[in-house]
Amino acid sequence: MNQDVTIIILTYKSKNLTIDYIKNLYKKFKIIIVDNSKDTELEQ
Repeated sequence: MNQDVTIIILTYKSKNLTIDYIKNLYKKFKIIIVDNSKDTELEQ
């Protein structure tokens, strides 16, 4: 893992897109995901 780089991803109700995007990155970098949605209902 590269400790010098942290990726910050801002999203808005885009769970599936975000998961697809980070699939290959999460083992290499620290990632912070911020969802800017007030939707509190969780997808199952």
